[in-house]
Amino acid sequence: MLIKRKLKTCSICDEQCYLFSKGCCKSCWQKIYGKSSIKRTSDKMKERTSQYQWLRDKYLKDHPTCEICGTKKDLDLHHKKFRDGDNLFGNFMTVCRNCHNYIHENVLESYQKGWLLSRLEKWKENDKEEEDNDLTNI
Repeated sequence: MLIKRKLKTCSICDEQCYLFSKGCCKSCWQKIYGKSSIKRTSDKMKERTSQYQWLRDKYLKDHPTCEICGTKKDLDLHHKKFRDGDNLFGNFMTVCRNCHNYIHENVLESYQKGWLLSRLEKWKENDKEEEDNDLTNI
């Protein structure tokens, strides 16, 4: 059985709230003791996210209909090679929610029709380049 917390008066701001530590609420405690919450995203991640959102919006504006069924409702941006940092327009595809679900539920057909691309292709290309470099060094 859990004990129900009681509202108490903060010793700093005199408001009724749940006390955090040392007789004060969490916001007063953070102001006094200089403790802030953990930063949720880094500056680098914020920059990458804003760049991605710009690319996403531009692609959806240029391709306003589902590329499979032609509808204009509930559009998503589908990544053919998943989201592995490859934010090129060749990796994108505008699809409606129903078609997007269909792509991921019917993986074999999606690979055959080019709606999904293997992540391994990138690794195969890198391995081939390394083999070519090894052969030229002989």
